Amino acid sequence: MGAGCYYTLEENRDIKAYWVNIQVEDEEGYGEDDDGWAFEFVLDQLKETILELPICAKYGLIPSNTGYNNNKIYYGDMFIVSLDSTYYGDGILINFEFQDVDCEGLQNHNYEISYNKLIKHINKSFELSIATSGYTSATLAVDTIK
Repeated sequence: MGAGCYYTLEENRDIKAYWVNIQVEDEEGYGEDDDGWAFEFVLDQLKETILELPICAKYGLIPSNTGYNNNKIYYGDMFIVSLDSTYYGDGILINFEFQDVDCEGLQNHNYEISYNKLIKHINKSFELSIATSGYTSATLAVDTIK
């Protein structure tokens, strides 16, 4: 049995995580992203979309010892958006993490609300997927999450 697609958020395993599928097709209608170019292309577009949010644009990408961590973005003072590969590398998982700040109660209260706002913004530009069971998912067309 494979890894499945039942992705949840790091801080609350009761909340399902959304992801963006990476679709690479050749003339026959199928293909693979062997070089990772499609993943990097979609990742860059996704980061640009997230950084359009004023709460993200103010803080930007998370600095690391080697420049910038290309898959983590500050979401205000309390959260971090983490863009990671799905199990098979055919999508980008949109995860949400706590920042290490001293306001745990407020973080817990705003966690799902903030994640949903982020997802609504991303869905204005991207088709998103979410698990419907352990091995099946639903695809949500662009601008359908209200």
